[in-house]
Amino acid sequence: MKVGIQAGFALLSQGKYNQALTCFKKRLGTAKTKQDINTCLYGKARAQIGLKNYAVAISILEGLIASHPAWEVPYITLARMYEDRKMIEEAERTYLKAVNDHKARSKKFFKCYEWFLEHHLLPLQLQQQAKAPCPISPQGTFTPGWQMQRRRQHAKTTQQSQKPAHASVHKFRGVK
Repeated sequence: MKVGIQAGFALLSQGKYNQALTCFKKRLGTAKTKQDINTCLYGKARAQIGLKNYAVAISILEGLIASHPAWEVPYITLARMYEDRKMIEEAERTYLKAVNDHKARSKKFFKCYEWFLEHHLLPLQLQQQAKAPCPISPQGTFTPGWQMQRRRQHAKTTQQSQKPAHASVHKFRGVK
């Protein structure tokens, strides 16, 4: 078996996660540069995601984010993993952390973030707006002319309540 970063990513693309994990672990033991170490750790995290060991993958990716914050790939991977697991708030928090804290600016990052906004947050906001009651109608749905009916009812009750008041005042004064 080849032991190398490229071989590990080739195994990941084939869906051979256990073999890829072994490959990245072996390469990590011989890696000398910080970039090789970070790439091997990233490969290990991807293999763990493939094996559905999400807690391990999150730990590795968060460690990469902490040690090398300018690298946007761990942010994207972590956010996508959260998306796949339907953890939309966590995914949004990860994307915003990349944008706000670490000034992520690559085209790939913004393409992923825009896709996330378009496919997850926008439909979620539309669903919430659809569920929210309309402030005009007490039933929670808009009824045309409801305001006019309300005004007419208010006018009738005001007129009815005023008539007896006037009549009773006039009776006490002796006016017919």
